[in-house]
Parts: sequence; C-alpha cells; structure tokens
Amino acid sequence: MLPKREQSTFRKRMPRETQRGRLPLGAARCACVHVEGQLVGSAAAGTRSQQGRDTSLPHLVHAALAHAQFETIHPFLDGNGRVGRLLITFLLCHNKVLSRPLLYLSHFLKRHRQEYYDRLQAVREKGLWEEWLLFFLRGVSEVAEEAQATAKKILTLREQHRTLLAAEGRASGNLLRTLDLLYEHPIVTPRFLERRLKIAYPTANGLLTRLTELTVLVETTGFRRHRRFRYGPYLALFEATEVSPPPAETEGPTNRA
Repeated sequence: MLPKREQSTFRKRMPRETQRGRLPLGAARCACVHVEGQLVGSAAAGTRSQQGRDTSLPHLVHAALAHAQFETIHPFLDGNGRVGRLLITFLLCHNKVLSRPLLYLSHFLKRHRQEYYDRLQAVREKGLWEEWLLFFLRGVSEVAEEAQATAKKILTLREQHRTLLAAEGRASGNLLRTLDLLYEHPIVTPRFLERRLKIAYPTANGLLTRLTELTVLVETTGFRRHRRFRYGPYLALFEATEVSPPPAETEGPTNRA
C-alpha cells in the first residue's frame, strides 16, 4: 500500500468520477503517484508491492505492469497517454536498464494503437496479463532494432560527409567543425554558428552557403537575410511514417468501472 499521505495527494489530483468511486482507489496502490519528485519512485515501489516485494522479475516486465496500471487508473484530466508512455522510459532509466532515455516506444504504440487499446482492455476485463506482456515486449524488441539500424545509418552518413568535406582544402577544418556541431543542433543560423565556433559572421555565413552547395544543408526560409539551415539528410533518418492523432476527447483506452 502507498502511504496515507501519498494516497491523499493522489485522490486530490484524480478526476471527479474516480473520486466518487467508479474506479476504486485501492487499485492505485501499484500506480504512479503524481507527487513532485516521486513519480518514478512510487511506480517502482508499486510494481514491487504487487509482486510481494519480489524483485526477481525483469525490469521490462515491471515497466509493462506499471504502464498498464497507470493507464487503467487514468489519474489526470489530460495527458495520461503521454505521461504513461514516458513512465516506461523513466522506469528503465531509474533501474539503470538504460543509461540515456533512448527507447522511444511511443511510435510503436501509436502504430499499433488499436491492438494496444485492446490488450489493455483485456487485462482489465479478463486478466489477460500474458498477452499484454508479449505485446509490450514485442514493441521493445522492434523499437530497439529500429534504434540500432538508425544508429548505423547515422555513422555511415557521418563518415560520408566527413570524407566529402575533407576534400575541401583549407576550408575543410571549419567545415568539419560545423559538421560535428550539426549532430548536436541540426538546425542552425549563421549567427548561431558564429557564436558556437567563435568565428566571424561572414565566415559562418560562407560555411553554411558552401554546405548548402554540397547538398549537406538545405536553406529553409528562402530569404537573403536571417537565413536558417537544416541538416536534412540527418533529420530524414528520424522522420517516421506519419501516424494520425487519436480522437481529441481521449488519449488512451476507455476505462470501465
């Protein structure tokens, strides 16, 4: 059970229909509590509580259980879907499964939105936890493979562009410095480049113009002044297939009393 103080805070932040008993507060003992600075800790404690403080379950299973429980409680008036998806990554970072928040499961869940909703609803209505866990783990596997493939493409692109710029003679030094910066800030302006590389404004402007001529960058404004440049080939690696947004009135599966 969560401490009484946390339960009280949780109840105050719950939608009115939940406070009135359509969803029992007891179900919240394994959920995340939106207390500042304690979101991840409470969720981790909840999953351990559900398993009788058994910590032998894999961390991915704990994350799957916590996400399903959070979505079942649906504690906030808005933003439950986003917070619930972030919770997955937060828990994996909290448990040191990830050193950085690089597992982007949201795209998989949106791509398979209907199955995602059906699996969660089946947990509530029929207790089909195994099917939900298999779906969740399939998503983690697919996303991890996609991330690995993207990382390899980034390395290949970087080497291709480094080879291209190394052949630019005296200007190659600053061009390579600019390329390195583009992997931190793929959208830049001459003024930004001037400050970051500590070079003259005309030099920064010339570097970006040359990178555009080499098709490394694309100028996006069409203006002669106040220009902005985009590292198109790099950003294209992250442009996923567009997914239509969910209906405005809901972010997740319908909860039933």
